[in-house]
Amino acid sequence: MTAADAALLGAPDERHMAQAIAMSRSILTGDQDFLRLADKYVSTGVQFPGLIFILPSAQVGDTVRAVALLAEVLHPREIASWIEWVP
Repeated sequence: MTAADAALLGAPDERHMAQAIAMSRSILTGDQDFLRLADKYVSTGVQFPGLIFILPSAQVGDTVRAVALLAEVLHPREIASWIEWVP
């Protein structure tokens, strides 16, 4: 699901995170603001379904392969409240 699919384009990051929590879906992003938000959640004990962060230097093909691998090998509970970096 994309931000557009969820009618969240232009919405604050907190709203995106709230939707991800409600749907039990991790967020895939390259937006560094989500790193700060995830850190805030972790430090205050708020559970979230996980964050997959794409580094700015990541190549599209490498990113697609890495995300597909994560989806294959990780159970959602293994990435809960976790940040996974995609180089």
